[in-house]
Amino acid sequence: KVQHVWMFLLLTYLVLPPVAMKQLQSLDCIPFSHDDSSYLRVDTIIDCHGKDYLEFRIFVVFFIIVYQSIPILWLWLLYRKRSALNPSVLSSDAKLALYIRDKDPHLGPIRFLFDSYKTHCWWFEVVEMYRRVIFVSIIPLTSTVKATRASLGCVLAIMSILYYRE
Repeated sequence: KVQHVWMFLLLTYLVLPPVAMKQLQSLDCIPFSHDDSSYLRVDTIIDCHGKDYLEFRIFVVFFIIVYQSIPILWLWLLYRKRSALNPSVLSSDAKLALYIRDKDPHLGPIRFLFDSYKTHCWWFEVVEMYRRVIFVSIIPLTSTVKATRASLGCVLAIMSILYYRE
């Protein structure tokens, strides 16, 4: 049972950004001003004002919400184990806290979600995953102008660096 939980969590971790990218691409329509039509960017045969696409879009939005809730599931799993993830020891003894956390066998299935972080940052992989989703899924949809997307990406990257530094 434990290995199945671990495999499920790992699979969701690995495929979330590319699946999110594909999901959001299915909402990206190119408008044409000459006749007020719009077509899907990834498949220009699909009319974004057509009945089939509008029905399809309802399902896409539903599954985007479901799929983007996966990191919230991770946060819930981590939160339930927060006392084991951030053991109560003297704040000056970070090595002891890491040692205690690393020796806890109950944390095995979720270890990859916190192992790279300090004990008090046990929740940070959730933030990091949403950051990845923004970079690979949302930034490409913000504008048709490459320079705008690049500028937004640079600004967000610099903000990330500043946040990580602190």
